[in-house]
Amino acid sequence: MDYIEQAKKEIKDEWFKNHVAEIRGNEGMQVIYWGKPGSFEYRTTFVLSDNNIFIFGDIA
Repeated sequence: MDYIEQAKKEIKDEWFKNHVAEIRGNEGMQVIYWGKPGSFEYRTTFVLSDNNIFIFGDIA
């Protein structure tokens, strides 16, 4: 396995293995919360409003 494939595997299997997505909202405005329950580590929020996407996150 080359370096890039090994890095992808580590990120998927170690950094984000317990992350889940929670989607809230209605037509015209949705918010997707993505993170590990009970933790603020590597948590990301996606706001979808009409034709716009806003991304907020934490890489701590």
